[in-house]
Amino acid sequence: MKRIVTTVGASIFENYKHQHLDFGDLYARVQRPHTEWEGLKPRIERIKKAVLPWAQNNDIASAEISSILKIERELGETADIIFLATDTVDSRLAAEIIFEAMLAWPGDRNVVFNPKEDIIAGLQVENCKTLERDGLPNLIECLYKIIQETYFENTVFNITGGYKAIIPCMTIMAQVNKIPIYYTFERTNELIRIPQAPIEIDYGIFEKYSHVLGDLKKGIEEDWKHYCYKHNIGEDIKNCVWEEEGMAALNSIGQIFWQRYQSFIFIEVPRGGKYFTENDPNVKRELNRAIRQMFSDISNFNFEIQTLRHDQIKHVAIEDTYVYKSTNPPFRIQYKITPGKKIRLINYCYINSDHVHDRYEALLREEYNIWRKADYTVVSFPK
Repeated sequence: MKRIVTTVGASIFENYKHQHLDFGDLYARVQRPHTEWEGLKPRIERIKKAVLPWAQNNDIASAEISSILKIERELGETADIIFLATDTVDSRLAAEIIFEAMLAWPGDRNVVFNPKEDIIAGLQVENCKTLERDGLPNLIECLYKIIQETYFENTVFNITGGYKAIIPCMTIMAQVNKIPIYYTFERTNELIRIPQAPIEIDYGIFEKYSHVLGDLKKGIEEDWKHYCYKHNIGEDIKNCVWEEEGMAALNSIGQIFWQRYQSFIFIEVPRGGKYFTENDPNVKRELNRAIRQMFSDISNFNFEIQTLRHDQIKHVAIEDTYVYKSTNPPFRIQYKITPGKKIRLINYCYINSDHVHDRYEALLREEYNIWRKADYTVVSFPK
């Protein structure tokens, strides 16, 4: 089942106010930071008591409800719904009301809103620095956590509600991860799907600076320019960094690409070698599966295989390389571990006959003189 991740704004209160002119003053008093929630409980309950019955079975009560129903019709099925609120009282209140209203809506769907997890800290528009430093990165982290539970192909973004400031960020994340993204056009209420762009990402940059990006993910308590000078960092990743005096971290764009990078494995292969010239799509697909399994097996030993006794990982030694034995699919993959603990795929044999099975070691030894001096490039594989 698909899951529609829906950001929540205040349209439900604006719509209610149009029909109840005396509501404006009460609503204005809860347009406060979320830290004031407890102190506003009496007003919150008054609003919920008034708005919830009106919202139930009302498909135009809010932009979130109407857009969700339209997206489900577009998908041809009901979907699970998860609501994300901003760091404000009114957004949380709107999310709780819409959540309760949709629980009673016909259809086989799970509706989720957990204030402990689904209110995005720092996501507000009163303080730009807080939004940039905390709000948008926290939103990206929350979205990736949701995606990891449901997988990219089962996720849909609905950006109809919420701040306009989040639209570029969520759009880039959706494009990078090939996630469908929808919103309803305000004037016509027409559902629009943002088309997928043909994006190619140079993950070699992220591989090159993976240790730096890891530090930025944790937060660097050091002047960024001084850190760059000390670690010989160029301009390649400057657009992924948020910096302030004496500190630096990944910004929202950096978070998007760092999280995406971590969903891949990276293997060095000879430029122009057999991996690139393999013409049989079935063999290539099975080879990729064998490579992912090899990476998983080797990484379980933290790449420390010199003293390892393991018939599958070190099936045969050829000079300073080893041969990984994959039985399903049937490959013998020649590789070595670089000083930087990267896996370098030297060569491989597809064991599709007894003849190849009997001769693969001799073939790999014979061809090693060709590939040992080759120029290597990095290829990415989904984990």
